[in-house]
Amino acid sequence: MSGETGTRPKVAVLMAVFEDARFLPEQLSSIRAQSHENFEVWVSRDCEDEDVGAVLEEHVPTFGADRFFVLEGPKQGCSANFLSLIFNPEIRADYLAYSDQDDVWYRDKLSRAVAVLERAPDAVPALYGSRTRLTDENGRDVGLSPLYRRPPCFRNALTQNIASGHTMVMNRAARELLCASGAREGPIHDWWTYLLVTGAGGKMFYDPHPSAWYRRHRRNLIGPSVRPSDHARRIARIVSGDFRDSTAANCRALYGARHLLTPENQRIFDTYHQAVTEGRLSSRLQRIRKSGVYRQRRAETLGLFAASLLNKL
Repeated sequence: MSGETGTRPKVAVLMAVFEDARFLPEQLSSIRAQSHENFEVWVSRDCEDEDVGAVLEEHVPTFGADRFFVLEGPKQGCSANFLSLIFNPEIRADYLAYSDQDDVWYRDKLSRAVAVLERAPDAVPALYGSRTRLTDENGRDVGLSPLYRRPPCFRNALTQNIASGHTMVMNRAARELLCASGAREGPIHDWWTYLLVTGAGGKMFYDPHPSAWYRRHRRNLIGPSVRPSDHARRIARIVSGDFRDSTAANCRALYGARHLLTPENQRIFDTYHQAVTEGRLSSRLQRIRKSGVYRQRRAETLGLFAASLLNKL
């Protein structure tokens, strides 16, 4: 596939920005330094923070006014902000990459993602995501996110997202699929992307090598884990029902987009949805088992059954 300009595919970097400008210059610099040079940056600003505005204004000449665009966000939360960019018809590109405002990309992040995504036929929705290297607030390395070994698929996507949004790059067919779903708010944008692409029979490419540094700080909404205690805490959250709201939002969105799923994945979703909403214990457990859903770690999959047992899904 060739881009609209030049011989290399065009990538649209979709950055959702909120308050706190501290780390924004470093992230913008890492995007500017990408080895894949045919890209545009589209920033959706969801705040009135003057410092954020000043940083963005300073970077217009760095990228060029024809490659750096700042829009007003919908002010309905992070996921709605990202999805507003997905739905924006002014953004035209071969590939689209989610970008947070406080991380740092590896220089070859876009080139690696594009090379992988080019393996998929143009008409097949395809999504790239990777491991991430975690840092603390001051940029000190604190380890890698978990390495997932089980295959990415819809049965897995129903219970977890294996790649953080800041590593995700999708092809045009995946973007068109998201638009066809009509979901502009509700589900978490990156998890929703993994769900819909795999549910519609598309391809998820999981890269075991990190493509970005993820900065852990107190303002992060959601992020990958690295310590054993993080893993134990995640199991406890599953069993306690902390993921119930996310599960409900995903199910509502999938119900509205059910027609986009493959026949097999429609059956899987229906069975899982019945398990989540069923009142009788025996039926819940039977349907969870029948759906075949799983998380990447066996202990967390057992946590799903425990949550079902306690009616916490």
